[in-house]
Amino acid sequence: MHGDPFLVDGAGRSEAYVALSYSWGGESATMLTSSTVVQFRRMIPPEALPPTVSDAITFTRALGIRYIWIDALYIFQDSPEDFMLDMGNMRAIYRGATVTVQESNAGKVSHPLFHPRQSRHVKIQWRRDETLTEHVYLRESSNFTR
Repeated sequence: MHGDPFLVDGAGRSEAYVALSYSWGGESATMLTSSTVVQFRRMIPPEALPPTVSDAITFTRALGIRYIWIDALYIFQDSPEDFMLDMGNMRAIYRGATVTVQESNAGKVSHPLFHPRQSRHVKIQWRRDETLTEHVYLRESSNFTR
């Protein structure tokens, strides 16, 4: 499962996959085009991947899932026809994912996906029944919860 990432044709596959939802804004030089497809089927150079994408691949591997769907590496970026066709399939792609990783704070593909949070929280013990004790965490609201 480890090693360099490479492009796999997912058509007809029913295996688990992660979908990455992020704002890439054309900022990354690493994208699927008619001139990169052959190379990407052999290997996508890890050092060429922007931090958001690299972190999502690491997270996918940590989950034990073999595949990840990343729009810039799945949709031909130099083909308006392919782009329009695949944009129409986005709902099905995200619905079919085992889990979707959503970048909510990086804002750019050149930023890491994960970062320390600066929020205060309170841990409260909560007893659901006589034997089971759980914890509930309360925290301040943030820009992500408004």
